[in-house]
Amino acid sequence: MKFDPTKYERSYRPNFELTQAFWWQQGVFASGIGSLVYLATHGFAVWPVWAATASACAAMSLYRRHQAVQINEKHKKLRGMDLVFTDFEALKEKVFPEYKPGMSYDDIKGTSKAVWLGNGFMWEKDQIQKLTEIVSGNLESLDLQPVGDSSGGFSDKTGEAAKKGLSAIHGLGEETDIYQPLSHISGHTLILGTTGAGKTRLFDLLISQAIMRGESVLIFDPKGDEELEKNAKRACEIVGKPQLFVSVQLKDPKHSAKIDPLANFEETTELASRIKCLMGPGDDDFKKYATAFATSIFEGMTMAGEKPTLNNLYKYVQSGSLPSLVCKIVQQLASQKEDYESNLRIALCTADFPEGISGVNVLKGSMAVSRNKQQAVVMLSDIQKAQYWVAYLRHFLMEDDSRAVRNAASVVSYFEHDQEHLGKMLSSLTAGLTDLTAGEIGTIVNPKSHAPDENFLNLKDLTHGRRVVYIGLNTLQYQVPGRALGAILLSDLAQVAADRYNYSRDMEPLNIFVDECAEIANDPLIALLNKGRGAKFQIYCASQTIADFTTRLESKDKTESALGNFNNMICLRLRSAESMNYFSDNCMKTKINYVMHTQSTSISADNPMTASANSGERLMEEEAELVPPQVLGMLPDLEYFASLSGGKIFKGRLPILSEEKAKLERSAKIGKIGTTFERFAKKCLLIRD
Repeated sequence: MKFDPTKYERSYRPNFELTQAFWWQQGVFASGIGSLVYLATHGFAVWPVWAATASACAAMSLYRRHQAVQINEKHKKLRGMDLVFTDFEALKEKVFPEYKPGMSYDDIKGTSKAVWLGNGFMWEKDQIQKLTEIVSGNLESLDLQPVGDSSGGFSDKTGEAAKKGLSAIHGLGEETDIYQPLSHISGHTLILGTTGAGKTRLFDLLISQAIMRGESVLIFDPKGDEELEKNAKRACEIVGKPQLFVSVQLKDPKHSAKIDPLANFEETTELASRIKCLMGPGDDDFKKYATAFATSIFEGMTMAGEKPTLNNLYKYVQSGSLPSLVCKIVQQLASQKEDYESNLRIALCTADFPEGISGVNVLKGSMAVSRNKQQAVVMLSDIQKAQYWVAYLRHFLMEDDSRAVRNAASVVSYFEHDQEHLGKMLSSLTAGLTDLTAGEIGTIVNPKSHAPDENFLNLKDLTHGRRVVYIGLNTLQYQVPGRALGAILLSDLAQVAADRYNYSRDMEPLNIFVDECAEIANDPLIALLNKGRGAKFQIYCASQTIADFTTRLESKDKTESALGNFNNMICLRLRSAESMNYFSDNCMKTKINYVMHTQSTSISADNPMTASANSGERLMEEEAELVPPQVLGMLPDLEYFASLSGGKIFKGRLPILSEEKAKLERSAKIGKIGTTFERFAKKCLLIRD
């Protein structure tokens, strides 16, 4: 449509054309009656005059009626639309352009080139112009609310008349399907919306399409939404691969799959950084100390041939088990020396046992003459064994300045540290580990200590083979362990991304969906957003407000760093001013028109009898946001504004993915059509009779 800067017409106003059409129609009758009256009084009829007058009135009536119908259709669209339900069969038709009923999934696999985002239209200057006119006018005059009801339907005791949000917003454009090219979603997508606005239902739509495209999907769901899990599982069944679906559920450990959150790492320092989230907010000095301790313990586990797990870490955080780790790692180092056995007997004699331990002298004497070195060691308690191996380390191994020896010395330093003080320094880590290792939750995330447990899955394996993994964290019931597990798994996923980026070729896309993202957001998530595109990660994060990120990440700079990596943004209804402004500020500004009415009078000072008056109209222009922040707080459920593909703004609405409700909706439509046809048939029979 060609833009005319001089044209201005209020698109949404009372339907004056309908009144004009009515009176022009009355003109047809009036001209006929006038012709009959003239015939009665003058004895002849002026049929040509009547015909011309009636034809002119009829033509104007039809013209105005046509205009009135168009305006009425515009007004009708402003009243809102019913919720739309869809099923997987209808979704196939949207996602796969070559799909026809009866075709198998294998016939259409790989033909999808875009993501379907519901129905809507591009939001441009024309729409914000119309919206400004609507909100500045009288909604009752447009029949957007019950006549005479200034409450907007909220005075209705039944609750049926009241509608959530301003339904007129979606009626400002011609609705069509909205598609985003697949090549654009690799820039990651941020989804904002208040509680109940439709974030999870949008996830339903996006997840189902990713599964239909044959891509791997990983879902983090802190709420544990049953419908979200059900639809993801159903999508796997639709494509004929139900075995691809894996569900990890904290709320149902007995039926949950098991996952190892520490399975993927290159350096043990990575494992230590992952467990930071277990400590929560607090003194950084305590966190640094606990992280250093965890680093040494994880390194010690690998030296001792133990599998790094949360259970093993918790075992060694409890000071009673630390001596056994000291024995294992020093003995492992000692066994690599050629003079191991000869040094063993000497070290037994030189072990520096503290005074006060009963039988010390006897032990020393028996060790000095004993020929059975292993039997002599067995005679000692766990602490005494550790002290012996500490003596061995210092007498025979410290001259070797290797990384292994340095780490062994580090573990020894924690063993020799005052255990009461050590417990206080590690109290926050102990509490966090307790949450993830105790009870049935511990059985989900803690594999066996030694040989790989085939019953436990890890994210590296799950991201291959087009698997669909649902992780229900159930943070309402298990807030601390749920958040901690989500954050640890995100950290594990960062290592998976690094492996894919460095070593993998011909990678398949991995779609990552994080609902209530602020619950588990951490530094590795920022790294995934920043560098995950190279590993073919396509990340969707949903949250209620921007402030949630700031609270979780404990820094506005980190929040900006995270948000700056989202190339696409979808906003449902918002209540946070900061979040509204964030979206609005990222949309370009435009100019809208308005009419300024002026009038003035003046009287001459020299001649009071001389007066003048002026009345005029001026077409003015002012700058306005393309999407004003307040509009984002007026959206009905399942309606959104989206900034996609480099700043293009769309207004859309989402269907609800539900096979049962979609079937009921189709049945209701068929029933309505049948009732209409039945009424029409009865009328035809009456006419015939």
